[in-house]
Amino acid sequence: MVYPFEQAAIRGEELPDGLSAAEQFLFIALRNLYKAKRLDLIDREQGACEKKKLEREYGNLVFLQRHVDASAKLFRRIEAAVQTVSSDCELMKNDAVVGLLNAIYGGVYKTDENKRSRLDGSENIS
Repeated sequence: MVYPFEQAAIRGEELPDGLSAAEQFLFIALRNLYKAKRLDLIDREQGACEKKKLEREYGNLVFLQRHVDASAKLFRRIEAAVQTVSSDCELMKNDAVVGLLNAIYGGVYKTDENKRSRLDGSENIS
């Protein structure tokens, strides 16, 4: 596969602006690969084999970045919903709501018969 920045990598140019982290990895790796070929440190066959490995890793990085971005977006939506719910005293009296908050935040909310509060004591909800 040929990438939009590959000719710049072949020429040994500096890293272009505006590339994603995965594209930066691939650009630098390709630039080094083409340099190794120019210096006869590797032959064409080895270069082609290594380029395929780099492309697989690039694909993995793109895949992971998509999921990180999607997870961050989901977390921002959850955080906004939690802020809305946790500020509602009536909702905080509901054990199911407190249980959901504990599932999201790993048990930072406690319950007892008389009050609900964060375990760090930063909020008291009666």
